[in-house]
Amino acid sequence: MSINYKDLGKNDHVQRFFVSFLMLIISLTAIVITYKYLKVPVQNNNEVINQIKDAIVSVEQEKIPAQYPDYYGLEKMKKVVLISNFDSWTPDAKKNPSLTKKVLVLEGGKLAQGYLYVKASVEGGQMTRWESIFVQMNYRGGHLLRNKSLPVPTGDVTELLYALDDVSYIVKVPYQENSNYNKIDWFNLFKPNSKIVVDTFISSLKQARIEEMLIFYDCVANDQCNLSVVEK
Repeated sequence: MSINYKDLGKNDHVQRFFVSFLMLIISLTAIVITYKYLKVPVQNNNEVINQIKDAIVSVEQEKIPAQYPDYYGLEKMKKVVLISNFDSWTPDAKKNPSLTKKVLVLEGGKLAQGYLYVKASVEGGQMTRWESIFVQMNYRGGHLLRNKSLPVPTGDVTELLYALDDVSYIVKVPYQENSNYNKIDWFNLFKPNSKIVVDTFISSLKQARIEEMLIFYDCVANDQCNLSVVEK
């Protein structure tokens, strides 16, 4: 099952890579014409060569980063949308049920691997140390530690990615990345015919939004596993 990179909140690395690659092809064509047909003086040829070198450097810089294997591997996986475009924050530092989302994941079949992906924003920008996103599955979990996320490209909003079997969180706020933290394995919850309650909100005194929360997953070989979601 393919996914739209835009759905991941991904930066336009791929688009810029192909634009840069096209620029390189055009530049190479220009240098061939310059040398073979136009007989441009040597000093001008050097200028064109420098332009081509710059284009090559640009293409190299726009290659899909190798440091994001889990993130880019999501493209080939199945996905289920837990939450989309949900305003969630804690006015007066209190949890408000109307700003808290709870969904039920119904599992059928056997999963081989899975990830939790979160895209969230505070007033349209990234989270600061004053905000955190709280996630529990079957009432186990807490405020996700952002510095324990798997590597993802940097964007305009906060993006987080966790393997379901290795999620780090803190129990209480204020959110501090050097706090003592707990680890949890949510992957073991996903067993045939299981039901997983997902409870989430953003701890923030400013208006915030869960842009997207998804689970990406693969099935055990020869198994037709499938996840579905209903609201509680």
